[in-house]
Amino acid sequence: KNRIIFYDCFIFGDHSKKFLNPYLKSDDITELDLRFKEIYLLFLIKVILKKGFRKDILFNYTLEFIQYVKPKLVISFTDADLKFYELKKFFPKIKFICIQIGYRSINNPDLFSTLKSKKPENLEADFILSYGKGIAKEYEKYIKCKAIPIGSFKNNCFSSKKKSKDFRDIKNVFFISQYRSYKTMYRSDSYIEGIPREIFYKPESLLLPKLQNKCYEKGYTLNILGCSTDVKGEYDFFKKILKNDKFKHLKLTDSATEKELDNLNSGKSNKIDILRSLKDGGIGSYIRLNDADIIFFIDSTLGYEMLSLGHRCASFHSREVTFKNSDILGQAGFGWPSIKKNETGKFWTNLLDEREADRIIDYILNVNEEDWANDLNSISDVMSYDDGNSFFVKMLNNLK
Repeated sequence: KNRIIFYDCFIFGDHSKKFLNPYLKSDDITELDLRFKEIYLLFLIKVILKKGFRKDILFNYTLEFIQYVKPKLVISFTDADLKFYELKKFFPKIKFICIQIGYRSINNPDLFSTLKSKKPENLEADFILSYGKGIAKEYEKYIKCKAIPIGSFKNNCFSSKKKSKDFRDIKNVFFISQYRSYKTMYRSDSYIEGIPREIFYKPESLLLPKLQNKCYEKGYTLNILGCSTDVKGEYDFFKKILKNDKFKHLKLTDSATEKELDNLNSGKSNKIDILRSLKDGGIGSYIRLNDADIIFFIDSTLGYEMLSLGHRCASFHSREVTFKNSDILGQAGFGWPSIKKNETGKFWTNLLDEREADRIIDYILNVNEEDWANDLNSISDVMSYDDGNSFFVKMLNNLK
């Protein structure tokens, strides 16, 4: 019987549990695997004998499991799973904490479109650790909880604030890929999130040729930061958009070297152990972006995480899926819900427009350090940063 339960119900598989390793001993954690990779047969039989084969068998299995373990804390990285928020009322003395793991927008189905349209009742947690102040207020509207804006838990684990450098010294420009492979059982060949692929990727098709031309003109290197294990498919995708191979494709499958880890953490030895413990948890992207002078993204969570660290970023936030359900939550785009109904900002836009693409490219390449500091301050409610997840650590210490 351990003092903490890790509530795991990710459908697609996830590395999230690894992000608890720097803060918790493995002996302290019991994993409740709701994907049934591991089944506690005794509990399952007990539930079937009590309740039969009912549609809520998974929920009853969860209740039985928690009742047996009697933990002090139940942790989940699945903030969109409404069933998690139904557990607290059965165990008022146990702390339930949910950690936001992905950026929330008005995509449908998504957590807030569901909460807004279905209006479920009696949802509760002790804490929700959210990305920013704006989204924290949204959680508290629908779920009885204290939402604490800590930023990205994953980003807080092993990233540091961007060190000041000469803004005129630009060599490496990065674009964060959101390529989705055809080779998946969860996605059709022609559609992504209900949108035809060619429409879904219109922002990339408009922005990237312009960005590459600007990089060529200025002598910068254009780096495509890969996100897919379908390396060839991703490379061919960007080669088709750019109609050439004059870009550097940084594959997701490339491992971070020990030298990169040491360079990233020079002077911060306490973070080196954290980085190495997470080395197989997808941190290569964070490490590589540490070398970026400029970062462009569409609506990737990673882009928002880099903004929270002070990186110079520009967002061409004009993907069709973002707006297709605007009647549910009100028109929103970049920085929702902290930024509402604005169509443009100095370094971001929600408009799929060539002039807008030119505008944000020119702005982010030429902004000075003082203006950029002011720009970051203007979006401070969107994504917070809590170095080393200090709030989480304090909360754990209070359980001892």
